[in-house]
Amino acid sequence: NTGQQTIFNAPLNRIVPQKNDLIMFSSRLQHYVEANAGSAPRYSIAFNSFIRGKLGDFRDVSELTL
Repeated sequence: NTGQQTIFNAPLNRIVPQKNDLIMFSSRLQHYVEANAGSAPRYSIAFNSFIRGKLGDFRDVSELTL
């Protein structure tokens, strides 16, 4: 441990989206959206998704069935 802050151990990470970006993350993460300071409308869609099927590979012992 170098004591250096990274995106994995930081208490807060900021995402600055660009036009046409789609940002998806686990709904289990605590999150918020700052107020829209611009004059153009901002659209937001919220939904839950669930992965089903097999992930990984049986041969390298990483297979997981969901």
